[in-house]
Amino acid sequence: MEQEFHQSQLITPELAWRYRVVYARQEDDMIILYTSTQNTAELLEKHGEELELITGKEIVFEKIDEPALENRLTIQYPQRDNTDERLQYN
Repeated sequence: MEQEFHQSQLITPELAWRYRVVYARQEDDMIILYTSTQNTAELLEKHGEELELITGKEIVFEKIDEPALENRLTIQYPQRDNTDERLQYN
């Protein structure tokens, strides 16, 4: 499980949300990512090329429905609250 968690970090939360992809697993020199069934082939090709450059691995997409993808994004790549947490003195 620890190795699986480490492998999922190949895709940063920023990339996961921007491209709407979620790490599924790695097989040999390929990374399999879940993506929405709503993504078009053109978008997948474009994102795949960019993600291959970033990760240095071949990217393969498996499509899942949008609610399942949203759930996995929220669990695997929680978004941080961007509020300013610095101390303020009055």
